[in-house]
Amino acid sequence: MSNMEVWKSELLRSVRSLRSTDEVVFSSADTVVEIGPPDTSEGRPAYNDPDYWDDRYAPSITSKEGDESDAGNVSSGKGDDVYEWIVKYSDVKSRLAKFLDTTSYPAGLDVLHTGCGNSTLGCDIRSDLASTGVRVVNCDYSSNVIDLMRGLYPSDDWEVLDCLGSAGEQGVGEGYDRIVDKCVLDAFTCGGTEREKRDLVGKYLDFCLGCLRVGGRMIVVSFGQVETRGRYFKGETHGRKEEEWGWWWGGDFEVVDVEGGGKAYVYELCKKT
Repeated sequence: MSNMEVWKSELLRSVRSLRSTDEVVFSSADTVVEIGPPDTSEGRPAYNDPDYWDDRYAPSITSKEGDESDAGNVSSGKGDDVYEWIVKYSDVKSRLAKFLDTTSYPAGLDVLHTGCGNSTLGCDIRSDLASTGVRVVNCDYSSNVIDLMRGLYPSDDWEVLDCLGSAGEQGVGEGYDRIVDKCVLDAFTCGGTEREKRDLVGKYLDFCLGCLRVGGRMIVVSFGQVETRGRYFKGETHGRKEEEWGWWWGGDFEVVDVEGGGKAYVYELCKKT
C-alpha cells in the first residue's frame, strides 16, 4: 500500500461519525474527508494530541531470528522507519527551491523543519540545497522519533522541541530564516471544538514567530483548502488586533498535484518587520 493510500485509509477510518461543523482536512478530485474530535472508542487517531505522536513513535527493537545483521535495528512502533505525510519531496521540490532561494542571503539560510516525525523531507532539502548555503534543523515533540531519526540519518540535525511551547524558553530564539511545515498545522485542526483548534494553532504560530528572525518566512504544506485554513493565518481568528498579530499573509496559495492522486495546498506567511 502506498503512503497516499495509507493516509487516505487512516483518515477514512476516522470519519465514521461526523458533525457538520467538522474541519475539512483532505480533498482530492473525487473525495472530501472531514475529521471530527478524537474519539478512541471509534478508533479515531488523535492527531491533535502530542502524546498520540510520542506513543505512535514508541521505539521497538526489531530483529529476525537467526539474522544477526538485522539485530538491534530500531524502528518506529508502527513498523515503518520513515514515512511521508501528504506529499513526497518530489511533489514540492520546485516550490521549496523558490522558498529557500539564497540569492539575497550570502551567508545562507537557517531552516527549521517543524514536526518532522519520521519524514526525510529535511534530509532531502539539505542534500539538494546544502551547496547553496541552506542549513536544516529537524524538530519534533517526540524524543522517540528524534532518537530514531538520529540513528538513521546521523549527518542531519535533529532536535526535540515542543512546538506548542515557548521558543525562547527552549533556547531557540529568533535564529531561523525559514520554517517548513508539512501537515503540522493540519494536525492541530483535527478534532476538538473550534475554540480548541484556534488555541492550538495560535500557540503553534506563536512558537514559529519566536523561532524566526524579523522578515523570516514560513511555508505550510497542507491538505486543507483555503476556506478552512486561511482563517487561522489571521489575527482576528485568535482574538488579536491586526497591529498585535505578528504574521502577514496576503491570501495567496498554490495548489500542488500529488503523485498518486489528490492535491495539496501551499501557503506562505511572513513575520512582520
